[in-house]
Amino acid sequence: DYEDPKLRARYFDDYLQFLRKSSAQYTIIMGTQNVANVDVDAIVAYHQACESPVTAVYKNLPEEAMKPEDLTLDMTELGTASSVVPASENRGHLKEGKIPAFMDIYLIGTIDLIDLLTDASEAPTFKRLPQILREAVLENNANAFEYTGFLAKLNTTQRYFDANMSMLEDQNYQALLYSANSIETKNKNEIPTFYSTESKVTNSLLGTGDFIEGTVDNSILFRNVHIHRDAVVDHSIVMQGSKIGTGSSVKYAILDKGVVIGPNLALEGTPEEPLVFSKNQKVFQPDGQGVTARA
Repeated sequence: DYEDPKLRARYFDDYLQFLRKSSAQYTIIMGTQNVANVDVDAIVAYHQACESPVTAVYKNLPEEAMKPEDLTLDMTELGTASSVVPASENRGHLKEGKIPAFMDIYLIGTIDLIDLLTDASEAPTFKRLPQILREAVLENNANAFEYTGFLAKLNTTQRYFDANMSMLEDQNYQALLYSANSIETKNKNEIPTFYSTESKVTNSLLGTGDFIEGTVDNSILFRNVHIHRDAVVDHSIVMQGSKIGTGSSVKYAILDKGVVIGPNLALEGTPEEPLVFSKNQKVFQPDGQGVTARA
C-alpha cells in the first residue's frame, strides 16, 4: 500500500540510491514480458543522434498479431513517439498495415531519470516507474528506435507456448540466439542425451542428460527428461527433470520442472489452450480435465 508515506519513500529511494551510485551516462529500462535480441549500443547511438531526452523501442508487427491491450507507440509523421497507448486506441500512422508494438524498453540519461524520480517522489499522487516513463514520452515526443529482429511476447500462457514452439523454426532460433549479438545460455556440462533404438525424435530441441525411449515430435525438452518406452510427446514443452511414463502421450502441454506423468495416460490440450502442469506435480490417474486413460 503505497499510500503509506514510508513505503512510498522506500519505493523511490531504492531506485535513486542505485542510480546515484552509478557512473553510467545512460540508463536503459526493460520490461520482462518480451524476448528479443536487442543491440543496446545501437540504441545508445541512435539516442545520441536524436534530440529528445527519451528513446522508446518498438517493432512493427501485423495488426492481427496484436491484442487490444498490447502497448504501442503512437507515432508522429516525423517518426517520433507522441505517447504509449493500447493497440485499441492507436490512431497513429500505420506502416504497410503494421502497428508499432512497444517493446517496453526506454533509454534515458541517468541524470534525467533521477530528476523524474525525485519529482515523482515529491508529488501528492503516487506513480510507479512505468507510468512516469510513459508520461515522459508524452511530454517529450520520444525518439522512436525501430527494432527489426526476432520478438516474442510472453505475457499469456498461449503466447509463452507459441514463443517456445517458434524456436523449432531454424530462422527464429538463429535470429534470437546466434545473430550478431549471440546469447550464451547457462553452461552445464552433463552427459549427452541417450536415444534408445526404439526412440523416434523429429523437429525438436533437447537438452543434455535426457533419456529417450519413446517418441518426441515438435517439442522442446529441457535437461534430464525421461521419456519412457512407447510414450509420445507432441507439440509440448517439458522442463528439467520431468518424466513421462510408459505408454503415455502428452500433446499441447507445458510441464514445469519435476513433473511426473504415470503410465498409460493421455494428456491433450489445444494450440489455443495448452495444458499446464505445475512444478513437481504428479499425475497418475485421469482427472476429466484434459487427462484421460490412453486407449
